[in-house]
Amino acid sequence: RAVGGVVAMRRNTATNAGSLRENAHVFASGAVERLLAATDAEIEARADLINARAEAGWVRRVHGDLHLENIFLDEAGRPTPFDAIEFDDLLATVDVVMDVAFLLMDLVRVGETRAANRVLNVWLDRMARVDAKAAYEGLALLPLCLSCRAAVRAHVRARLSTILEGEASTRAAVEARGYLERAQAWLAPPPPRLVAIGGRSGTGKSTLFRMISGMEPPDAGSIELGEGLWALRPGSNGSGTADVSLLEKNAVDFLGAALIDHDRKIAPAIVVI
Repeated sequence: RAVGGVVAMRRNTATNAGSLRENAHVFASGAVERLLAATDAEIEARADLINARAEAGWVRRVHGDLHLENIFLDEAGRPTPFDAIEFDDLLATVDVVMDVAFLLMDLVRVGETRAANRVLNVWLDRMARVDAKAAYEGLALLPLCLSCRAAVRAHVRARLSTILEGEASTRAAVEARGYLERAQAWLAPPPPRLVAIGGRSGTGKSTLFRMISGMEPPDAGSIELGEGLWALRPGSNGSGTADVSLLEKNAVDFLGAALIDHDRKIAPAIVVI
């Protein structure tokens, strides 16, 4: 365990700020300063929670750089992280939400929203076994942490664009701008929503949620949302399971669907089913 809090978080975001400002010419005019101002405001708004979690021991020495390029599948197909931050203990000492946020952010970036929802829900389940209150309250920091992680990748790609030449430089600059735009978007998430699923015991309410969150693949049935009705046919996406892309696009097209026990507080900035 390690000491952290708002001071430590501001120290780390200051590193992002310095690198982003050095390469501000890669981004749209004023984009960097708008992001930094929004980040400061969010840290200030969450200051009490950030400090309380640090005091409770949720700021720890973690991997620190858990994006997709630092994870490989071993011979058994198990995701295996590597290349953790070793050169700077302070940079790698963050809230545990900040650590998993790097992976979540990158999964969403490449369009793997279902995978991100599955990672989030499994992570929440494991964390809740240790301290359910801390696990669910920590979700309030998720938008800030996702934004900070996207900002890290933004300044890394921006700097790379100044080193490379030709198409490689252009590609890195485009990626940097995409990361910065996502960092800004994470700080303005859609309002929280409470989705109620009704029905008698055993009719599939929990199963439906697990399908929406990516925890369980559907094999057949139909989905009705508003005036739309889609049939699910086994193997319709070529993978042996039903195609739920329409469901994702219309119902859960962003990260944050979470199953919350009846007696838990509803965290901001997530969809609760």
